[in-house]
Amino acid sequence: MSHFLTIDEAGHWRVRRPPSRAAVRVRVEPHKRREPRKLVVESGVFVLKANDVALVPLPEDVVVMSKGGEVLKPTWGFWVSVETFDPYHVLTDWEG
Repeated sequence: MSHFLTIDEAGHWRVRRPPSRAAVRVRVEPHKRREPRKLVVESGVFVLKANDVALVPLPEDVVVMSKGGEVLKPTWGFWVSVETFDPYHVLTDWEG
């Protein structure tokens, strides 16, 4: 476990802050056995602190879609929350 204080380049003590990420709420869509799993983006964007929720890379067999049915591609890679309950999760696009 790392300490909440760190020393910056100038030798001063600073509070270590986790990076913030923009995130959206997604809803898990019911799917049939042979269809890909789908996450549908809900309205609204919020800021997520890295320590607020555990995130894992989104499995490759899951498709992210807009409410209009458009498939969304990540800039770096989608990460999804694991500590939230279906049908809602938190999704962010960032370089892990």
